[in-house]
Amino acid sequence: MAEDAARGQSYDPTSFNIVSAELINHAGESRDIKNLVSEFLIRESLVLPTLILDVTIGDAVNFFESFALIGQESLILEIEKFPIIVEEPQTITVEFFISEYPEYIRSETNANQQAYTLRGISPYAYNSKFQRISRAYTGSAMSEIVRIINNDLFWTQLTVNGADATSHRGIINYQEPLAAIEYFRRMAHDENGAPFYFWQTIDGTARLSSLSSLINDSSNPVYNTYVYLNGFISTPYTELDYIERAVRIRNLSSKLGISKLKQSTTGGYASKIKKLDLSTKTYTEELFNFDDSSGAGPRNTDLAGEKNSVLLSTSFKIGRNNDNSINTLPDVHREYLSKNDLAYGDYGIKNYTTQLIDGIARMNSFYSKMDTMSHTIELCGDFQLKAGRKIKLLFPKSMEAETYRNFNEDDFEPEHLDLLMSGVYLITGVNHTFKINEQTNEYLCSIECKKDSVFSEM
Repeated sequence: MAEDAARGQSYDPTSFNIVSAELINHAGESRDIKNLVSEFLIRESLVLPTLILDVTIGDAVNFFESFALIGQESLILEIEKFPIIVEEPQTITVEFFISEYPEYIRSETNANQQAYTLRGISPYAYNSKFQRISRAYTGSAMSEIVRIINNDLFWTQLTVNGADATSHRGIINYQEPLAAIEYFRRMAHDENGAPFYFWQTIDGTARLSSLSSLINDSSNPVYNTYVYLNGFISTPYTELDYIERAVRIRNLSSKLGISKLKQSTTGGYASKIKKLDLSTKTYTEELFNFDDSSGAGPRNTDLAGEKNSVLLSTSFKIGRNNDNSINTLPDVHREYLSKNDLAYGDYGIKNYTTQLIDGIARMNSFYSKMDTMSHTIELCGDFQLKAGRKIKLLFPKSMEAETYRNFNEDDFEPEHLDLLMSGVYLITGVNHTFKINEQTNEYLCSIECKKDSVFSEM
């Protein structure tokens, strides 16, 4: 049996139930359209300030016309999972404003059937397009982002992690609130020089966190461990079978961005900041060297030991006469920035560009290494798989046992892990896909996860 008949609990980790899909039209009328929904996708990402929803509607009752859909609708989804391993159902409720109808099709075999896609975004992202703000500000970039979310976009579901090391004064140019949030986010950094991200997760919560807080084990512990294996050993339709399937990587595609050349050209290990101060008519240069203590940033315990866990080896020499390590060649990446240190008199108050100049080298270094190891994996659906969480992936060595014994006889263990691929990864994006089938519903998560080094934890 796939479900516990007594309580509705499921032995299938991909199962889910649409409790309701309430569509509200321009006149304030509402309809539960869960029986018209054939599938829907909710996208979240560290680089998206809002959730994005795509809902496919199969319409054989002329709902589009009868309910007067004119492009001014909202949709409230309530979704439920009730795994056999928990005592109470797990539910999420999230609201979207419909922003467009990107696809429409009529059946080629049945003139009475039509299908169309509704695309929705968060209410605060929708409202942002209809507003413009411009005002003076004083303080940290993070505090101004919080003020915009709460006071201009009227959104209270916001969590903040990480301390902003910036403090400056300036004027928000005439622009929409989300554009202003991105303006401040690009400049904000913590004491490690790590950048901030602003995004929304499937529970509807907007999140503002520094990369340091996302990496840190205390503020962001590993959520779960997932294994890339074939075959199952547990008895079907048992709790152990549920757990075994829930932690199994169903599909995998990987991108190894292990390129010190590419990372160097974007400022990963050395850079030169050319600064023009308009107030004093002076020109200066600042060099960034990753090997300095201020350049490394927060790191976690390595997985393979000191030999392989370094982010950068200074033994590899290039340049003239091959006597330079890549962190001592700053011309590989340059930034040209102007500032005005006397914009507010000789009071030590910094403006936006001065703060950006102070942090851009280290932020570039963080950004450049984020694609070192990237995987897109498919897992059974889970509301707790969110962008910004950490997960651990375990991969066996891609080598037959006998071959490995001959290759490295002193270190033979049949279950030995592939230390290149295994490790702790940061989830940078999730596609939550919900499909409604005749027999059972299916909820899967396509996870984009990354780490910034080889042979080490994120």
